[in-house]
Amino acid sequence: MKESKLLLNSNNEKICRNLYTDIIIVFGHGRAKERTIFNLIEKYFKIDCFNYTFCTQTGVDTMIVEVGFKLKEDYEYYDNMLKNNGLINDFNTITHDLYYTNKNLNNLSENEMKNACIRLRSCNNGKYKVDNNLLANINISELNQEELNKYEKQLSNYGYKKVFDTIKKDHHYYKEGMNSKIQLQEIDNIGLLVYFDNSNYYGYDLDTQRNKIIDELNSYGFNFNYDELGLDKLRTLYYGKEMYSKNQNE
Repeated sequence: MKESKLLLNSNNEKICRNLYTDIIIVFGHGRAKERTIFNLIEKYFKIDCFNYTFCTQTGVDTMIVEVGFKLKEDYEYYDNMLKNNGLINDFNTITHDLYYTNKNLNNLSENEMKNACIRLRSCNNGKYKVDNNLLANINISELNQEELNKYEKQLSNYGYKKVFDTIKKDHHYYKEGMNSKIQLQEIDNIGLLVYFDNSNYYGYDLDTQRNKIIDELNSYGFNFNYDELGLDKLRTLYYGKEMYSKNQNE
């Protein structure tokens, strides 16, 4: 931690960029969201508004591109394809997500919908972890199934209702040298999707990031075009029809 704090206080752009990438890798191989990382930096290193100064100093775009392409074949097909291209399946879980909001989600982007909701996540039937807690008056970080009804009643007192209830099988793939894991997700009422981002590309604009991500995915056996759109999970569930966009993290 001392080394990280010393690096963080440096004005050297390369060191700051590498530190930012290292933090992302530690918090989920590039899957952690930028805002969460900056909040952690501000909390533990006491650097006010570090998000703005960091982006200015290093040229890191505030937008992180993540693609979530819907796949045509079944899970076994892509599992074999990735393994044949040298990747190993190093993590599997069944995830149950519950989303609650008191806001109107009409016309919001995928990420705006996520940010408007409190999310409860349970992996492999374990306790629910509370993410994006928007209510300071309910200071709960985790709860079990027996406590869920009581928690939902507390939320309802503030006008929150459950808007999404999703279950997915999540499979991660990785090999030496990769900066981020590929995720195959079998999502109930949605289908099979591949999710991927790479923190090495965060300094580029949206289209450049997408193209680099697609090139890397294709190097592992996929065959995506640059103009192919990803599927927005929450927007699809909300509107009851498949909704697409260029960035599943926007």
